[in-house]
Amino acid sequence: MFSAANVWLLSFLILGLAARSNLLAAAATVLLGIRLTGLDVLLPRFYEGALFIGLLFLTVAMLTPFALGKVRLKELGRGFTTLPGSRRR
Repeated sequence: MFSAANVWLLSFLILGLAARSNLLAAAATVLLGIRLTGLDVLLPRFYEGALFIGLLFLTVAMLTPFALGKVRLKELGRGFTTLPGSRRR
């Protein structure tokens, strides 16, 4: 029960709660739960596919405004033709 991996995950859980980082606390809780329930056989699968799935969700989140029609071509063009931080109306 008190393996080094569990201590690390518990530390990350406490750190996530202290820093009010719900994402870190949730991830540590899920992984700690998997380890404590004996489902360690799932961890190599998470390790292999987590980067791909994470990048997929990040890309979907970035493209969602386009799918919702909230970004217009004019706004997109302005983002490429103006200096960062300048506000031209």
